Amino acid sequence: MRYMNIKRYSRWIWGALLVGAVACSPYERLSKTDLSYRYGAETPLQVDSKVLDEGGQMRVFLDIKASKLGDDATLATLNERYGFSYRITPSYRSKETIVSVPSLEFSGFHGRNSDGTFHVSFPLAKIGTPSALMVLTATEKASGKAVMFDIPISFADEDLKTKYALFPIRHNYPAGPYVTTRDTVVIRSLRNDAQPLMVRYFSDAFRPALPPMAITNSIKNRPEETQTYQLRPGEVMKFVADGLYFAQEDTNSREGFSFVVNPNRFPRVTRATELIEPLIYITTRKEREKLLSSENPKLALDAFWLKLSNNNREYARRMIREYYTRVQEANALFTTFKQGWMTDQGMTYIIFGPPQKMLRYNDREEWYYEKSASMPEVYFTFLKRPTIFTDENYELVRYNEFDRVWYASVEQWRKGIVRR
Repeated sequence: MRYMNIKRYSRWIWGALLVGAVACSPYERLSKTDLSYRYGAETPLQVDSKVLDEGGQMRVFLDIKASKLGDDATLATLNERYGFSYRITPSYRSKETIVSVPSLEFSGFHGRNSDGTFHVSFPLAKIGTPSALMVLTATEKASGKAVMFDIPISFADEDLKTKYALFPIRHNYPAGPYVTTRDTVVIRSLRNDAQPLMVRYFSDAFRPALPPMAITNSIKNRPEETQTYQLRPGEVMKFVADGLYFAQEDTNSREGFSFVVNPNRFPRVTRATELIEPLIYITTRKEREKLLSSENPKLALDAFWLKLSNNNREYARRMIREYYTRVQEANALFTTFKQGWMTDQGMTYIIFGPPQKMLRYNDREEWYYEKSASMPEVYFTFLKRPTIFTDENYELVRYNEFDRVWYASVEQWRKGIVRR
């Protein structure tokens, strides 16, 4: 893993907001809010964010995908359908509101993609604290329905993740959490003190996540560094190959920012090896070895799915469509320093589907699945474990007791019963 005459907030307005902030507010703690719609493919509004330091203030970039709007929708259409607001709070558990903006206007409009994603931005004053949480609310005006999006913000000057970002070469908004080998991008900074960067390339050698009953940590392995080169901000990015890149001003420091370069059609998987690898969660070692060693992996894959479906081609097509749709969604949702399907959250999403309920805290996420005719009630905890590559790394808390629900879910997949 931005339209009309829009007024820029002036500095004195931001100052008034800060002075008028109160210690307590009527807002509920965000930790009590079910955020499972963030992982729902059918959610009518999805928002991705990137916060960058401009020097005197921050700038919040939003990628807003509104699936209900038509192909010819403009920013005016978006603003007619939805109202936006936000508040700044210390944490997920806090009721305190530091800043409140009840009606948000976007001072920057950076275009709209062919998939309907709007690229907008707005300024944010620094508030004299190392970090805080922005709660962005989008309200559908006709129905009054509201959805909230949490945006952690670092105000630390030395945080390179807010100082630099990848930008598409012809656009003035940051790229998403990942890019592909076909993308032409540059590293830019919105500050005036940008430095030459050392870019380190690592081969993509991470293991896929282990099952939830495997106590061994699934991401202890470190990728192999294969090349280092210097790059100045504004230079066209040169990709050595697919894999993980880590840029630093000082290689003796841990501070840096990373991005993953993926094959051209990512988050989709289309090549035979890309289709075989995510099957690790529902196959035996012998089955995988047979698929990988086949002279014609495509035919071997077809034979694998046909065997699971008892040679029912329509049934096999449905299973293939469902499984790889989940892989694609996991890639889009959970890619950080490795592809999303390989992460603990991606694995859980593929096998169990989107959670019926999701709670988020400063240090963890909790996913809840309701009891069904074939499955017991179960919930998973993902602890937030920042690494030098990303702050958004979540590790599953594993227990031996998960073996029953895991094997039952895998068996359902192998029988074609995939929806809870």
